[in-house]
Amino acid sequence: MSGLALVAALVFAAAPETASVIPPPPGLFVREFSYSPDGRDLLFSGSFGPRSAVFRSTRAGDGPRAVSDTSGWHQWGAWAPDGRRLVYVAQRDSLPRLRVRDVATGAEHLLTADAAGEGTPAWSPDGRQIAYGRRVGGRMQLWLVRADGRGARAIGGPEGDEYNPEWSPDGRWIAYYRSFEGTDSLVLMRADGRERRVIDEGMWPHWSPDGRWIVFTRGSAEGGPEIWRRSADGRDVRYVVERGFFARYTPDGSRIAFLRPVDVEFEVASHLYEVGLDGRGLVRLLPK
Repeated sequence: MSGLALVAALVFAAAPETASVIPPPPGLFVREFSYSPDGRDLLFSGSFGPRSAVFRSTRAGDGPRAVSDTSGWHQWGAWAPDGRRLVYVAQRDSLPRLRVRDVATGAEHLLTADAAGEGTPAWSPDGRQIAYGRRVGGRMQLWLVRADGRGARAIGGPEGDEYNPEWSPDGRWIAYYRSFEGTDSLVLMRADGRERRVIDEGMWPHWSPDGRWIVFTRGSAEGGPEIWRRSADGRDVRYVVERGFFARYTPDGSRIAFLRPVDVEFEVASHLYEVGLDGRGLVRLLPK
């Protein structure tokens, strides 16, 4: 299960630039993804051969086009709440770094000046801050930075590798998962790093738009990863679908999207699906 935790090879981009917009090549596999704030579009990382790029498509999976450079590994794209900016992880030399891209103009810049490995960015609901993972002393720790790149500081805990911060809709809480001593745990903390507590075993948490539920991935020794959802207060836990990981609520909260692993010539890849909250009505979005 831990092998699904983070797609390893991320890529570095050094100077402000405008990324080329190209159609996806054959053999594209989806890695992680997010919805646009209005729910009309998808932003996803697609791998093809030894490279990966960030792509944009309609919610139905039509017309995907690369919005990042396609020369290396580019992943973990996320829309700002206003839909005008994107943040993603890029690496071309040695270190994965966060880059912010203007959707209208294509102009890009590094978010932080730190020479450190960075990943899994997430915008705060008000668009003023970005939570992300930063490599510190051989482990990934959660950090927080203002959207202008200033004031970066650690908010994570003292142990384990921390990934995939996700803000509650009201901006008060951050859910994430921690990998420590062979166990993947869902952790909930206040947005300033206080009151941290483990709430379940699992990975890749994501809040429902009303803040009442968290969907996540849980391992199964028999059938592989599964999608579950739990009420934020922990009183209700429900199974959604088998053979799935990295789940996200749709912006209207009516469905859940997730990745399903597939075997392609001995390579582990994944396709993107949507399903109802009860696990019915399965539809594949990507690849078409």
